[in-house]
Amino acid sequence: MNELADARARFQAGDIAGAEQLCRQILKGEPNSWEALQVLGMAAQQRGDSGAAVALFEQALAINPRDLATLNNLGIAQLQRRDFAGAIRALEAALAIDPELVAAANNLGNVYRERGQLDLAETWYRRAVTLAPTRSSAVNNLSVTLRDQGRLAEAVAGFRQAIELDPANIAARCNLATTLSQLGQREESVGEYRKAFERDPASDQAAAGLLQELSHIADWPAIVRLVPIVDGMNQRAMAAGLRTPEQPLHSITRSDDAAYNLAIARSHSQATTRRMEWQRALLRRPAAAAGSDGRLRIGYLSADIWDHPIAHLSAGLFAGHDRRAFTIHVYAYGRADDSPYRRRIASDAEVFADIDKLTALAAAQRIADDRIDILVELSGHTSSARLDIPALRPAPIQLHWLGYPGSIGADFLDYLIADRQVVPDGHLGFYAEKILRLPNTYQVNGEHPVAHGMTRAGCGLPEKAVVLCCFNQIAKLDPVIFGLWMKLLGEFPDCVLWLLAGAPSATANLRRFAAEQGIAPERLIFAPKLDKTRHLGRLALADLALDTRIYNGHTTTGDALHAGLPVVTMAGRHFASRVSASLLTTQGLEELIARDLEDYHRLARVLILDPARRARLRAKVAAARTTRPLFDTRRFARNLEAAYRAIWSRHKAGLAPAHLDFVEG
Repeated sequence: MNELADARARFQAGDIAGAEQLCRQILKGEPNSWEALQVLGMAAQQRGDSGAAVALFEQALAINPRDLATLNNLGIAQLQRRDFAGAIRALEAALAIDPELVAAANNLGNVYRERGQLDLAETWYRRAVTLAPTRSSAVNNLSVTLRDQGRLAEAVAGFRQAIELDPANIAARCNLATTLSQLGQREESVGEYRKAFERDPASDQAAAGLLQELSHIADWPAIVRLVPIVDGMNQRAMAAGLRTPEQPLHSITRSDDAAYNLAIARSHSQATTRRMEWQRALLRRPAAAAGSDGRLRIGYLSADIWDHPIAHLSAGLFAGHDRRAFTIHVYAYGRADDSPYRRRIASDAEVFADIDKLTALAAAQRIADDRIDILVELSGHTSSARLDIPALRPAPIQLHWLGYPGSIGADFLDYLIADRQVVPDGHLGFYAEKILRLPNTYQVNGEHPVAHGMTRAGCGLPEKAVVLCCFNQIAKLDPVIFGLWMKLLGEFPDCVLWLLAGAPSATANLRRFAAEQGIAPERLIFAPKLDKTRHLGRLALADLALDTRIYNGHTTTGDALHAGLPVVTMAGRHFASRVSASLLTTQGLEELIARDLEDYHRLARVLILDPARRARLRAKVAAARTTRPLFDTRRFARNLEAAYRAIWSRHKAGLAPAHLDFVEG
């Protein structure tokens, strides 16, 4: 007994090897010591060997089948192995013995949450909270499930309760910060992440979350201090085969290192694959429909079928498809509004399905039952995306397009749609997918109504100034490009910079940065967010648009060109930093693409100095709207359909996916 107590003490102190050695000695003399087997199982769990842990716990239970701690630990180990049925059996067995076992109820909630059955997860978490209302971890878990169901206000209240119960609960504080960010409460989110990071600087969740939120308020000094910390955490996670704490979308926003971006994306996609692998065998794949009409069935899967940039870009596409050759299905999840974009897409698709309430397996089964030939995933590694659905492989060919400008890094996506500007020949190795390079540009655009009669005075702009503008999100700004803009303002006192407003602290930080560069803060003018029609109308009031460096304007650049406004950009080293160059090249406006920062500065200077040249360029931009391909949605649809036909032909011929280039005609 003393040896067993010593083994437990060593395990609790972190001496895993010592605990294992003692337990093996005990078992030599007492082969039926289920307690020693239990400690060995916990040690195996601690080492990450869930398979060995399951075997040891099962041996212990063969001797003492009613031990609650062993049953609970077996459930945890089975969950780690993705054996959900085994985990449920073990935990339900524990609860049959003791219906008030809080740990088992909480862990059943974990199992159902991992399975995507959020209603059942909520049921079990609520039971755990009822049994132990002061247990912070149980309240936190329940709140996470509420957030996952979109019940953000309830989740915030729950996270605050969990923190009140245990101020040291870092996970609850980080979850509160994340939810506040989803609600657009940037300052509050940063504050909670700061508290979490100050309490536990080793928390990768706190560090990565804080870094991401700081970008939204342009706190660049704090970002510079935090970047090496998060980079180190990312590297350690990837070395261990784990998902990085930093989200892929934030990675491509702050770094144009395409190899690093791919590694981070791959770590997240691999985690999704592991999480969903057990369900692939449950998906029923019906045989091809008898008497098929011969049309290819295309399924578009998106979180952004609402008043969102992706819907703005793609709204005209669905009606533009050739219905003699293609059947168009749209599978929408996430936010559902009554915007004209959602109504138009729902009307133009032959089949429009809101799958928001479906589990990943049920959604994938719907897609499989619809016999989709090519599934086009439109969200990628964005905040509302559900990559767990394509991870189940409901369609023979699956690809990503439009929503995420980079590699998804997934083994369940065969292709990525791009063009020769965003993915030139030398960049193909930075993609897990095979690249389909469309003619012109990968980004669909379309005509949109424009408000007339907007004035500079009405938008708070000086009548006589040269108005430089950038309507990209604050998170896309960085001190290098912003410093260059301040240099331009310093060189040209009659210029002002018109920016899209963000959080109040972002405005304060940017004005402070300007003042430090000797620029009067009032020369930065911040514009509120407007609906698309009025936004396009006000863009014409500017003289020149300046693009961001690492993550370009995408929809934003298209909007400027639609409004007849020239955009100065610089082609960078990864997809996200080359999109504006793609759009400008498509419109025959290559003279607006700088080679480097020095050339960017030179080009902007030339255009500021020469009003006649600006006027000629504006006329060229305006003419290109109707004479060049960017806003010709039907032309884009024909090019996209050629790609669909080509990859389907390869599939039918038994050929593996390959990089393919397409030309018009």
